[in-house]
Amino acid sequence: MSEEPFVVDVRGLHCPFPIKKIRSALDELPAGCEIHMLADDLESRYDVPALLKRLKMPKPEIQERDEDLLFIIQNRKAERAETKVTTHRTISSRPASETSDGGRWPSRLQRIIDDFEGVSSQMDRYEMLYDWASNLDTLPEEEWTDANLVHGCQSEAFITAELDDEGKFHLRGASEARIVGGLMAITAVALNGLSATEVADFSLDFVQEMGLDTALTPSRANGFLNMFTKVRQIASTLAE
Repeated sequence: MSEEPFVVDVRGLHCPFPIKKIRSALDELPAGCEIHMLADDLESRYDVPALLKRLKMPKPEIQERDEDLLFIIQNRKAERAETKVTTHRTISSRPASETSDGGRWPSRLQRIIDDFEGVSSQMDRYEMLYDWASNLDTLPEEEWTDANLVHGCQSEAFITAELDDEGKFHLRGASEARIVGGLMAITAVALNGLSATEVADFSLDFVQEMGLDTALTPSRANGFLNMFTKVRQIASTLAE
């Protein structure tokens, strides 16, 4: 007779607590056991697989139920690690000064806004953010320092920026939460290639136009605001 699965019930909790709970269970429980995690935070659908991928563990089975999600997790190492694909070169593929028919935003950002405006469900927007995370120019772990930490962001997030050889802004970042990585990647699309002065004055209104102001949980939205504030502070320093 097989052993009963270990149940981790995080219903009612929001990021980062579901991830902390499941990470603790993975560390404490023996290899080979099955863990059933119950969650009602939509972002867990993306954060949990991202955590397991980082730990080189098998993908969870995810079952959508009436009022929550059931994650079936095998506490063992995957037989082979998935290959990380880095595609950050696409972030700055177009000149920063190019705008959409004389519009408010650079055309590369306007295309993203249009894509997000074209979907009506929060789940679809989360899926798009999840996909965008692959485009982030990712900080290596040795740069996950307190100087680069985004304070007030519940999921650990790190950012830094520098000016390239032409004096243009270039943002790099990292986060354990893939949704946050997607937000960083889109922010990089918006800002990379601008002057430091332009970045320091850049409006956050594009987030509202994308419909993310209502899609994000309050804690995630507050974390993104803190991240964007830090980016503008870095730009102000670089502009001096």
